[in-house]
Amino acid sequence: MPTKGTKNNNNLCSVFRKKVTTGVMHRVDMLADREEGFKPKNFPTFKCLIPLAEIISEAIEVGVNSKAVQREYMKLVSALGNEMKILQDENIEKIKSVSSSKIGDGIERVRKGNISINPGYDGEYGTIKVFGSDQKKKR
Repeated sequence: MPTKGTKNNNNLCSVFRKKVTTGVMHRVDMLADREEGFKPKNFPTFKCLIPLAEIISEAIEVGVNSKAVQREYMKLVSALGNEMKILQDENIEKIKSVSSSKIGDGIERVRKGNISINPGYDGEYGTIKVFGSDQKKKR
């Protein structure tokens, strides 16, 4: 017998015997054919990245489409290789020697996941901040 307030297989409330309106997660649970957190063999890994121009923009505190960001981006790519290599593999000290300490710190923070993510809602875009308020105080 279901506990108080739960529903049985007919989507009826066990207390009031009326049809329960189900939400998206309930439907997902009904359709799921494996446990939450299951990962198949050879499951590909993923990395969360922030575009290099956005890291530079936040580090030097100008708009992402500014000439200063474009100049810094081209300097990094010319000296160190493509954006993916810089974001994922290049030595942080080498990045700092080519660019600035703050940009190197920003890339390191992204790699470690030490960023602030505020999700969007109701037509509002979410925001991602590489440098939190604690970083701005250190300047």
